[in-house]
Amino acid sequence: MEHKNFDVKMKKLKATYDELPTQTDKERIMRQIRDDKKPKYPFQIFRYAGVAISFCLFILLALPFFNQEIKNQGTVEEDFVLSLSDVKVEIYSDESKFGSIDIGNDKHIPTVIEYQLTLHNEGNQSIGSLSFDKEKNQEQGLRIEIEPQEPLRQSMLDVFGQDIINGNDLGNGATGDSRLKADKKGSFTRYYLLGTEDDISGLPKLPPKGKLNELENNALYADVIVYLGENRIARFDLSDYITLNSTIAEKEAWRESPKFSIPVEFGEEKTPGEYGLVGKEGKFGIQIGSGEKGELEYYNFIANVPNKNMWYFWKVDEAMSGNLKVFATDEYGKKHPVLMKNGYSSWDTGYGIDSVSQNNENEIRLHTGMIFPSAGQWKLDVYFGDKWYDELFITVEE
Repeated sequence: MEHKNFDVKMKKLKATYDELPTQTDKERIMRQIRDDKKPKYPFQIFRYAGVAISFCLFILLALPFFNQEIKNQGTVEEDFVLSLSDVKVEIYSDESKFGSIDIGNDKHIPTVIEYQLTLHNEGNQSIGSLSFDKEKNQEQGLRIEIEPQEPLRQSMLDVFGQDIINGNDLGNGATGDSRLKADKKGSFTRYYLLGTEDDISGLPKLPPKGKLNELENNALYADVIVYLGENRIARFDLSDYITLNSTIAEKEAWRESPKFSIPVEFGEEKTPGEYGLVGKEGKFGIQIGSGEKGELEYYNFIANVPNKNMWYFWKVDEAMSGNLKVFATDEYGKKHPVLMKNGYSSWDTGYGIDSVSQNNENEIRLHTGMIFPSAGQWKLDVYFGDKWYDELFITVEE
């Protein structure tokens, strides 16, 4: 194959598939040309033909999804072969690293939460630069940012009353390799000030240890975003790295919430009936059954099967403001978004009790869809807005 004919064919191919990711690295292509000149046995030809057909089918099926982010697999821009190989989060104090705050003769050591990440450049070219763009007043190298998911954001609000990651930059910082050579790993950190043990004007006071443990337990519910200069080149879901280590004692503490029934009337004839619920009688519950009086039948939650559920709330008060949210924890300790919103799993329904009319003086009904990704015991933490309301426990069947 001559280079001239090759270039003509490449231009035609690019025009046909203009929106598909392409790699036109001349050296890679020439290596492929040399490989193509090697003799091939018949079984190899059939094998390659099958691979080519499969690839074409994949491209046709995948076209609508090229611009969508698949967070649980990580998303990396074309032209970069980057992976996240290690993740660690620590809450600690270190004067040699973070310094101290000296007031008179007193020395105060700040406590931070630090994300420690290892990125691997799996490509054959370097990523990043050591140069500095004077016009933009920024480095042109690699850097990372942390974007909290809903469980972490909620935990920060519970512990500090604010989002410390997206708040002010006081005491926050980062380290990392501005440039990653081909097939090399680099270390990156991003840390955020939590406070000091003593009251110091202008600085937050460190929360109790129990609250810090809560924050640390939720710290991996976040995305790490990798930037090259101003351009975002990769995103990774840190919750994929959560260690599942729930203890037997924790599981034994999980008991399915009680079931109870409420009276209803069916149809124009007002046939006496019952709705079955799971939850806390007199406060709230989820409907999981129905039937005529004395013939109540309950149904089960089934893994990976969407359910339409009616929530009932009694004793409505002013604290129940904001959207209904559910943080679902599986029996291994990992949180999941299980509410269905616009066809996708979500932490938030997008509406609250203010969006519906009361059925009577003391009862509110909210309709939701839910889907659970696995069987087993589940804990549901219920929120209205940013305020915790209550919890219930259910069992999901295969």
